[in-house]
Amino acid sequence: PLRRQRQMCIRDRDLGIYSQSLYSTLNHGKILYYTAELMGNPSGSLFGIHFSPFLFLLVPVYALYQNPVTLLILRPIAISVGLIPLYWIIREQQLNKWLTFFLAIIYLVYPPITTPLSNFDVEVFLPALFLFAIHYFRKGKLLHSYIFVALALMVNEFVPLIVMAMAVYVFLSHREEIINGLQSRKLTKNAIYSITLLLSGILVFNLASAVITTFNPNALTTKWEWGEFGTSPSEIVTNVLTNPAKTFQVLLNDGQNKFFYIAALFGPLAFLSFLDPLTLVMTLPWLMASLLSINPLYYAIGTQYPAFVSPFLFVAAVNGIKKLVNHSSQDVLKKIVFLMFISCLLY
Repeated sequence: PLRRQRQMCIRDRDLGIYSQSLYSTLNHGKILYYTAELMGNPSGSLFGIHFSPFLFLLVPVYALYQNPVTLLILRPIAISVGLIPLYWIIREQQLNKWLTFFLAIIYLVYPPITTPLSNFDVEVFLPALFLFAIHYFRKGKLLHSYIFVALALMVNEFVPLIVMAMAVYVFLSHREEIINGLQSRKLTKNAIYSITLLLSGILVFNLASAVITTFNPNALTTKWEWGEFGTSPSEIVTNVLTNPAKTFQVLLNDGQNKFFYIAALFGPLAFLSFLDPLTLVMTLPWLMASLLSINPLYYAIGTQYPAFVSPFLFVAAVNGIKKLVNHSSQDVLKKIVFLMFISCLLY
């Protein structure tokens, strides 16, 4: 109960932060200025904590009605837009109409996407952006895909790490084509796209670090969320890679809550996501970061953070269902679909 109350307090504060940041930008010429964390962020700009230039795209919308209600209305719209690329992805798998409709319903009640219901965080746009990016990549429309990747990179400073994982996903998805091309001294379009994603992730990660440090010089050297692993991103990564025993020990800390977190991510999808390990590559950056953190909010469903992985889990589940359709009886599939529905209702 205390943990849930803490989550609710933080969520309400986030809505106020975003509302004040947009209001200050519109009316006082102060870039995303807010007052809730001036002690730890003396500049008062949201850029002193997060790299979220995507918020500038919301300024004209917020100008129409300068009230937190505007953001609360934007939230379900952002979630619902994700149904468009999701429908296209499901259609590509040639699943029947009733299963397509059912998956759309599950998407709208899937806890990692829909919770928290009474709050706004800019990460709410990530599922739709990533789903569009994946759809267009699969269709071979790489420029279209990159446009949505670029928009996602504007949402949060952690997204570049996910985009680097996407580069690995693109490479592995077309590894034979890419390797054959390299052997012939040719760069295929998918090889170029993979390299572009990797370089974009590295570039924006460094840009985000530079911007945050400019607005708040101590922001990246006072992080506590990863405990003894360090405070700066480079220090944390180095210690995680060079001290596997400690890394394993931290993974087991607060093991019960971390187990429930994984169950809450994969359970409502009947663990079908595990049938598509390739797509799950894109979930690894956040899953590792959250499970190695000492901040319990990072491995809780009732926050904005599952948005970093939820679209990939859902796509993997759709691919898993396709495999079941090809290799299992309809009776088995119906039981799994029923299990998914009950799991979402129970949560």
